[in-house]
Amino acid sequence: MKRTSRVLVTGFSQGASAAPGSARSLQEGADAWFRLRAVAPVSGAYAFRDAELPALLSGRTEPKASVIYSALTLVAFNRPHHLYDSPDQVFRAPYDRTIEGLLDGTHTGREVVAGTPDSIDALLTPHGRAMPAHPTGPRRPCGSPTASAPTGHREPRSGSTTPTGTSRPSPRTPTTAGPPRAIVAWPPR
Repeated sequence: MKRTSRVLVTGFSQGASAAPGSARSLQEGADAWFRLRAVAPVSGAYAFRDAELPALLSGRTEPKASVIYSALTLVAFNRPHHLYDSPDQVFRAPYDRTIEGLLDGTHTGREVVAGTPDSIDALLTPHGRAMPAHPTGPRRPCGSPTASAPTGHREPRSGSTTPTGTSRPSPRTPTTAGPPRAIVAWPPR
């Protein structure tokens, strides 16, 4: 007889957004040992399109946090959804040359704060500001396996390819890369 362990899946902020996906994986049998008992996400980005994006752009959040989270949103969603061809389409100089590297997960909160401007207008081009202000794409419930990026989805550039033998994992494909890392802690430590 196989023994199992019942678990509570929870998370705060970014972890709250990951908790429903982890819970779904356990429900679908992704692990032979752990069985979902309960899920309790706390303070996640549940209304990202309708609440968080407008707050970031309207000055209802701390200005530096707005800059960092706006940059992080565009950079992070560009990676799987190809929102822009080149950073200079959405980020003003000199940030167009530095922002993607700065948000690669290897820099401290202090480095990110020091490497970003103090206002959204100093960071984003008019096109960059319009993307989160007027997101496109279908609305899907939080945690939906077919949810699209809140800032829109564009098909890959004509002629773009992935290296032979590689593919992007689907939202339901388990990865061996480990748990997601928080890129920026606010306030910075």
